[in-house]
Amino acid sequence: ECRHARIADYFGETDVARRCSACDNCLTARPPDEPAPAEAVIAGLAAVSRFSGRVGLANVAGVLGGRRTRWSGEQPWVQELSFHAALKMWSDVRVRQLLAGLVETGLARQSSGAYPVVELTPAGREAMRRGTPPSVMLPAEPSTTSRRATTGADADVETLDRLRRWRLETARAASVPAYMVFHDSTLTAIAVARPATMAELLRVSGVGDAKLRKYGGEVLEVLRAPSG
Repeated sequence: ECRHARIADYFGETDVARRCSACDNCLTARPPDEPAPAEAVIAGLAAVSRFSGRVGLANVAGVLGGRRTRWSGEQPWVQELSFHAALKMWSDVRVRQLLAGLVETGLARQSSGAYPVVELTPAGREAMRRGTPPSVMLPAEPSTTSRRATTGADADVETLDRLRRWRLETARAASVPAYMVFHDSTLTAIAVARPATMAELLRVSGVGDAKLRKYGGEVLEVLRAPSG
C-alpha cells in the first residue's frame, strides 16, 4: 500500500493516486508490518484521551515526541503530562503512523476535514483500563542503508530557491523574521519531499497544523510552479 495514499486517506483528502512512484512501498517490495511496542500504544492512547477532540494530530504527535510546536510552546503544562516525550526516540512520521494505527485498529476514531482530530472509541477506553492493548501494526522501517537523509544536497536547487524567495516575500509582508515563517531545515525538507497535497505537506518535519493552515496552500502553489 502506498504510504502517501494511506496518510492522505487519514487526513481526509480524496482523489489521491494509489501509487506515488516515490515512497519505499511503491519502489520496492513492501516488508511485513511490525507491531508497535505495547508501552508506545498505551502512551498514544493516553495522549488521544487527554486531548480528545480538541488538538490536531500534528500537535498530539509533537507532545508524544517531545517536540516543541507553536501550540505546545503556549501550553507549558504539557511538559508535566506523563506521556510527554514518551516517544522522543521516534521520528515525527513514525509517531503519526502510530496515531493512524490506533484509528485503523479501532481504538480511536478520526474526524473528517482538512485538520482532523482524534478521540478514543469504547474499545480504546477499555484497552486503557486494562493496560493491555491489542497489537497495532506499523509499516516496517527501512534499513539504515536505504534510509534517505534529508539534506540540502538532496533538494532541487531551483525549487529551494523558489521556496526561499516566497518565504522572504511572506516574511516582509507580515513584518516578521523569515525563520518565523519556516526554518531553513523545513524549507529543505519540503524541497526534498516535494509534497503534492496538504496531507503530504503535513508529514514534513517542521510543518504543524497552524503553519499548514496559514501557508500550506501557498507552499503547494510554489511547488507546482513550472521550472525555468
